[in-house]
Amino acid sequence: MSKKNVYFIHPSITYHTKTARRCITLIKYELGEDLNIKNASNLSRKQIGNWKSDIGKTDSAVGLAIEEKYTTSVWTVLEYAQEQKKDVYTIRVNEAIMKWHEGILGDVEKLSLEETKKFTNDLLYEEGKGMFRRMLLGGGGKY
Repeated sequence: MSKKNVYFIHPSITYHTKTARRCITLIKYELGEDLNIKNASNLSRKQIGNWKSDIGKTDSAVGLAIEEKYTTSVWTVLEYAQEQKKDVYTIRVNEAIMKWHEGILGDVEKLSLEETKKFTNDLLYEEGKGMFRRMLLGGGGKY
């Protein structure tokens, strides 16, 4: 039996974070250990630009919703995967709480490009405020 191919799309602010690592663990728990996971954070800009081709070669797509919001890239990829009859899942994250869901969630807000920029900038600013305290006391960021 061949490995299942999974495309994991998440906001760039979660690239190479504990949140992304926890999501990979959850994906393997829910879909099985024997997976080829194409993780957006490990792709070059050119590879990310070929996402439609990648979705065509995948069995499922998993997107990350943060604080009840899908960023533009996340919901665009999930909707395309759904149109291509791929299995679609959402990982919903609110600080320390992470939940697995099937499909695109109707109660999660789909942000426009401008709203996505503002949302991610607000999260980064919030992260920056606590950076000095984390440097002194240890610990990671919010996401």
